[in-house]
Amino acid sequence: MLQKSLVSILSTFLVGLMLIASGTSALFTSQDTNASPFTSGTVTISLDKDSTQGEYYFEVTNMAPGDKEERMMTVTNAGTLELRFDLAHEFDINAGTLGEKLEVSYYKHDGVDDNGDDIWTPITNPNNANLVLAAGASIPIKVDVHLPIDTENIYQGTTAALKIMLSAEQTKNNGTVVSGQIDYLNAGPTYDNDWRSLPFNNWHASQRYQFIVYKEELEALGLSPGAYLEKIAFKSGFSYPDANVNIGDFRIRLKNTTLTELSYWQEGLTLVHHSDIPTGSWATDSWYDFVLSEFVWDGNNLIIDISKNSDAIGWSEGSMWGTDVTGVNRVLGYGTDSLNQYPFTSSPATPSNFIIHTKLFGSN
Repeated sequence: MLQKSLVSILSTFLVGLMLIASGTSALFTSQDTNASPFTSGTVTISLDKDSTQGEYYFEVTNMAPGDKEERMMTVTNAGTLELRFDLAHEFDINAGTLGEKLEVSYYKHDGVDDNGDDIWTPITNPNNANLVLAAGASIPIKVDVHLPIDTENIYQGTTAALKIMLSAEQTKNNGTVVSGQIDYLNAGPTYDNDWRSLPFNNWHASQRYQFIVYKEELEALGLSPGAYLEKIAFKSGFSYPDANVNIGDFRIRLKNTTLTELSYWQEGLTLVHHSDIPTGSWATDSWYDFVLSEFVWDGNNLIIDISKNSDAIGWSEGSMWGTDVTGVNRVLGYGTDSLNQYPFTSSPATPSNFIIHTKLFGSN
């Protein structure tokens, strides 16, 4: 009797499990998926002539000692990623011996001067040129080939075949971070100054301050030509802010230049920062950073231009830490209570020896 009861109980238990299992399989269910596509970018550099199609930059005959041939070539980033590139060349030894004497030089286009003439800057280290090109962008490069005047008689009637080579790599995720305070050449003692002390001053409604940083000073930070400038910092002195008036339309603009001194405002600048600064937002003797949109330093001197364009007069005062520099004039300034003077192209420029303490942050 006991055995039958156990069997009956066990059978009932198994039936219950079956019912539970059947009930579970009847629950409503749903699934979804998402297939996200990924496509890698491309690094593709090209020249505007293809020697495999019989297109040459140089086809020179009857060359004499002292001759120089000059040609223009256009380098294009035909890929989708920003790149940096170097230049190199070699002479085909099977084409003759004249290449043993030929000297090759490269120059990059650096805009125009005040007379409208092209500025060509020598590429002094083409194997490490680090010239940067955005996707789809092009740059003209001038190539000079010179046969020295002292070329010996044994090179009469000889030939050469010049091969120009480009080597490119991506710039994204491919750099060394560099930062530091600029150590100005010919600098005097350090002090704080309230004369047009942007950005920590709101005495005038409209103010502009422009100065030159020499390439030697940038190289001393560890920056190399082609480096990205990503952030800049200035050091405040004393501060008596009017918390009710902001520093409006604060702008930082940069420009690569071959100039070594300033006698009038330099234009053609690149806007790299634009914001409003709450007047009461800074403290005495403190560094303040300003993030820049990416700017590429080309290895020459650098113009830094800072300005504000407030629509109200604040009557607050502050100062900047800096130093006097001797020698040529590197600094210009201007301040007025007239509103909305940006971009200050017709404003008078007052020379000054006072150059503000500046930190730069970049990546090579």
